[in-house]
Amino acid sequence: MKIKVKDILANPFRRIEKYTINEETVKFLMQSIEDVDFWSIVVRNHPTQKGKYEQAFGHHRIEAAKRLGLKEIEVQIVDLDNSKMIIAMANENVETNQSPSVINMTIEAIKDFLDCEFAKYDSWEEFRVNKSINPIFRLFESEPKFRTAKGQGVGQTTILKFLNGGRKEGQWKQWKIQQALDTLKLSKDNVIDREAIEEFETLSEAEKFKKAVVEEKIPKKQQKKLAKEIVNSGIGKRGIGEKVREAAVGKSYSEAKKKKVKEVIKGIPDIDEFVEKLANSCDSLASDLKKVIGFIDYVKSESVRNMYYGGLKRLKEVIEKSEKAGKKEITRSIDI
Repeated sequence: MKIKVKDILANPFRRIEKYTINEETVKFLMQSIEDVDFWSIVVRNHPTQKGKYEQAFGHHRIEAAKRLGLKEIEVQIVDLDNSKMIIAMANENVETNQSPSVINMTIEAIKDFLDCEFAKYDSWEEFRVNKSINPIFRLFESEPKFRTAKGQGVGQTTILKFLNGGRKEGQWKQWKIQQALDTLKLSKDNVIDREAIEEFETLSEAEKFKKAVVEEKIPKKQQKKLAKEIVNSGIGKRGIGEKVREAAVGKSYSEAKKKKVKEVIKGIPDIDEFVEKLANSCDSLASDLKKVIGFIDYVKSESVRNMYYGGLKRLKEVIEKSEKAGKKEITRSIDI
């Protein structure tokens, strides 16, 4: 069936003001439509506006059709309830756009929807007998779990089950949901600026920035500007923590580290000569240790044996720290 493009409205659960259109996707779909025609999309009849429709998914496809000047397109009109509409929206998002802004928007919409649904029912019996909410009813096996969700609001486990149709495994992963819920809570508590978090293109970068600003207690009003600076600098995930620390101390973190290195070296007149002697001492110590391997039990004094093993333990700790520091220096040079 063909209907007019202007009569197709967005999925009601999609926060259009926060939904980012991917220009590359739109351009690809425009070319595809020109090559093989428009593929049918799924819509439902608008619940209150006669002659209007709400699309379940395919927002980029509709955008491409509009830009190509199409007046009518092929659709499938399906009877979808609200729970199916919101799942369709969520699954489209996880397939096509996993930016922090879209993931946060999706989880926020789902949490609001489920919390609102629970608020309609005062008792477990009333909730259980309502056949229209079967997809939601599947989320709970007992009255205590229902009451917990109703009282505290839905959490990551309930949302995950809802999105994956009650299955343990699906397109959505629990860590993505938890990250989004954490962002929403910290934003509500005025600890972070949600818009600052959503400046980043990937979930890993956004999470790195979020943890850093919370740890360093960066004021909310400064976070968006800082996020923009980090994104524009192109430093990548590894450099985010250092940039946030620089903002926290008001000076270059790397410069502060260099100063500390200089202070340590200042107490050693000739660092090269010192390390060379140390290396020779290590060789000598290693040679001596080899001589007594397997013979410590012959040492009569228990206190001497304890001193020996205690010394080895301390030596091992220093060696491990030295090796760890050495590996870091291989990947990151320090300009003294």
